[in-house]
Amino acid sequence: MSKKYDQIFRENLQEIFPQVLAAFNDTEYRQAKPLPTTMVKTLQREPDFLFEVQTDKGKQILHVDVQTKHDPAMHRRMYLYSALLFDKYQLPVKQVVLYIGGGKQPMPDTVAMADFTYSYQLIDFRQIPYRSLLASKDPSKVLFAILCDFGTDTKEKAATAIVNRLRQTAKHDTSVFGHLQVLADLRNLGAFIKQLEKKMALEIKDRETSLYKLGSKEKSEQIVRNMLIKGIAPATIAELTGLSLAEVKKLVGK
Repeated sequence: MSKKYDQIFRENLQEIFPQVLAAFNDTEYRQAKPLPTTMVKTLQREPDFLFEVQTDKGKQILHVDVQTKHDPAMHRRMYLYSALLFDKYQLPVKQVVLYIGGGKQPMPDTVAMADFTYSYQLIDFRQIPYRSLLASKDPSKVLFAILCDFGTDTKEKAATAIVNRLRQTAKHDTSVFGHLQVLADLRNLGAFIKQLEKKMALEIKDRETSLYKLGSKEKSEQIVRNMLIKGIAPATIAELTGLSLAEVKKLVGK
């Protein structure tokens, strides 16, 4: 998994994966305990996420990998992981790949041999209706709606709905909007999300929301720029506004 998206998934995946898997499985994951991902030094990379989970059929190992790009060797790598995990934990191994990239070509998910066939479960986020996550009260789930299927909605309409929902569910969490911009890049919506958040920030009246703070900062900076345009000395502006002289001079070039 790309390091750019690694932190976002590590902070939110434990909240999102039960709902994502529930859309494709009958198994109920009653309890999940994270496990160390280091196995053997000969592997070129480590699994993204490992859990020891309790299901209605007993314990199993749940291995979740996140892919942002098509990998034609994914089935071979997952097969190797499966064997190593089973040898280490001696429990049934369930493997899921969450694909969040673009393109229409599916990755291979099966290794066929003479005596048996191995396969992992491939979940493409674009197959999940975004409104199923949009309805959640959990901002971690709403966040990942940006990667899902927009159905008949335009991507701009869907992005606007997601930002509005995050305003309702993540009022005090400033990081979630930064995470949204990063994930939106995977759908070529990063610039649109940034403009949308900035526009909405100027209209929000709730002083407790993080977007209001952004809007308040934008207005303050505009006032300072207007004062500079009118010829007021930077030192005077600093004295009147409480900003440092360096902060005022920084706005000259904006």
